Amino acid sequence: MSNIESFILSVIQKIDKLGVISWGFQQSNLTGKFKWWTIGVNDYEIYKNDIRFKNLTSAYRKIAQKKGLKLIFVYQNATEEILSKLLNEDNLLMDV
Repeated sequence: MSNIESFILSVIQKIDKLGVISWGFQQSNLTGKFKWWTIGVNDYEIYKNDIRFKNLTSAYRKIAQKKGLKLIFVYQNATEEILSKLLNEDNLLMDV
């Protein structure tokens, strides 16, 4: 596991402690020139209203920026289809 993946996994583990399911995957634009990491969270209430989540995401965005990474947090329902697709693409980080 790379240093970047270890960092992303640490973000996921910290968010999971809030009682949600979260996962990370890398994305890019069509040309592949611009890349970023997306952290999905399956609980809309925590994503929108939890101050602990807001503080964590703010802190981790700042850390990621210092590391030269782009980090995006999104609400997304963790369906088996979504997670299986990412796993089959070897593009899924989760703390299981």
